[in-house]
Amino acid sequence: MYREIVKTRSRVLRAGFGSASADKFLSESVRILAERLTQSELVPRLS
Repeated sequence: MYREIVKTRSRVLRAGFGSASADKFLSESVRILAERLTQSELVPRLS
């Protein structure tokens, strides 16, 4: 379920920035986001 949220957030970020630096920031934030979601259920807060 959290993967769908990650995809949605990545689309929003790319639409807003659309640069290589944004992709680098995106990959790191997604990695951190995935780690946090696996440790605790934050899905309702992110949606």
